[in-house]
Order: sequence, then C-alpha cells, then structure tokens
Amino acid sequence: MTGAIKRIESLTKVAAGSMSYMMYGNIGLQIFLSVSMQLFWGKVNTLQLVINMNLLSVLIPANVQFFFGFLVDIVTFKVIPIKPILQKLFKIDLDNSTTTDSDQNIYQQAGFEGGTNFLQNLGFVFLAILGTLVLILSLVLAYHFTKKFKM
Repeated sequence: MTGAIKRIESLTKVAAGSMSYMMYGNIGLQIFLSVSMQLFWGKVNTLQLVINMNLLSVLIPANVQFFFGFLVDIVTFKVIPIKPILQKLFKIDLDNSTTTDSDQNIYQQAGFEGGTNFLQNLGFVFLAILGTLVLILSLVLAYHFTKKFKM
C-alpha cells in the first residue's frame, strides 16, 4: 500500500507542476495577445482616421483617393455582403435611398456606399451589436425560465 501512496504522491506533484506551468504560460500568452491586439486596434483606428480625411474636405490627390478606395472595405469591416441581409431584415430598399446632395457625393467619393444611410454604413458592426443584444436577451430569458421551473 505504501508503494501505491508514493505513486499517487508523485503523480500529484507532476500534475501540480504541469498546472503551474500551464498557468504561467497562459498568463504570458494573455500579456502577449493583449499587446498585439492593442497594436492591431491602434492601426485600425489610425487607418479609419486617414480614410475619413476625405470627409473633412482635405485636398487629397486622386491616386491616394484611389488607394483609399481599396482600404475602405477593410476599415469599415465589410466582411460579408450586408446589403441583402439589411433589406430582408428591415424591409427597406437601400438602392433607391441616394439623394443628390453635395454631402451625399462627398460620402460616396470617400467610399461609403450608403452615403448618409446609417444602417448601410454600419453594416456588419450593426449586425454584430444586434446579435449580441439578442444573445444577451435570450440568456436572460433562459436564466429566468430555469429559475422559475427549478422551484
């Protein structure tokens, strides 16, 4: 019996050591990822400021505006085509929502397809916020129903 106890003690020491190494590794990984994510979001924020310079009526050469046209999709988080989803979800026609205002032309030159249309410009971010709210609401409702039926 003493042999089995010694074996169990050695296994617990190995498990405790591996758990501590995993914990230290996890802390190190979190520090590394937080720094790299901070740098990434800083670069995205800088790109957003540079892309939106067209909206401030700053004179920018045509070749730079052409280059910015490629970056607008990245900066505005257009990961998936959002227009058909918004049209089905809210039953609105986003194709005929353009006007002839000079402000509208500035937005379209900057690369924002929707001009001043709030839903179309937010796009994927709006759907992510809406999905998060629906998820939180469903979790709260599920919690209350489980609490109600537990008694």
